[in-house]
This record gives sequence, structure tokens and C-alpha cells, in this order.
Amino acid sequence: MKTAVYPGTFDPITIGHIDIAKRAAQLFDHVYVVVLDHNAKHTLFDAQKRCELAAEALREVANITVLSHDGLTLDKAKELGACAFIRGVRQQRDYEYELNQASCNAHIDENVETILL
Repeated sequence: MKTAVYPGTFDPITIGHIDIAKRAAQLFDHVYVVVLDHNAKHTLFDAQKRCELAAEALREVANITVLSHDGLTLDKAKELGACAFIRGVRQQRDYEYELNQASCNAHIDENVETILL
């Protein structure tokens, strides 16, 4: 089974996030939308509320599970048996940032690919 992780703050989840998650769900057997809970980030909503909002927004997609995580995203991907990260890009700056992140992740674990949508 091919599993992907779509990590993000999702504060709150947007139409763009929902679009990316649904597109990923068409490409993978299962997608985990992982709401990141970093204490250093000042968010509008706490992690539990962001999970609730994301779960409600994605409830109609059977192969998506929403959960939270407060550690390294790569660790969560390994724990879930994911083979890919899903990331959304809107502009050149997003692409450059995600390319750098993908390179770092590949250096740590070459078994988890980064898919940009």
C-alpha cells in the first residue's frame, strides 16, 4: 500500500490545502494529513482545533486520515510507513523552499520522496 504524508500547520485549513489533499488521495492508497504542532509558531487555533477543522473539511475522502504531530515530520512519515511527502507550491519561492526541504529529507532518509503539487 502506497502511503503519503501531507504535513502542514493548516491554521486554518484552506480551499488550497483541501485541493492538494484530495489530489494526493487520488495518487496514493492512503494520505495522512499531519497537522504540525510547533510551540514556537503562534497559531490562530490550537492543534486539536486545527485537526477538527481539517477532519471536517476532508470527511468525505475515505482514504485520508487527519492527525497531529509535534516532532520531526520525517519521523512521523517513517512511523506511518509513508513513501512520500506531499507539498503544495504556488510560486517560485515556495518551490525553492520545498526543494531545499526535500533535499534535507532525502539526505536523512532516501526512501521518502517529496511530491510537489
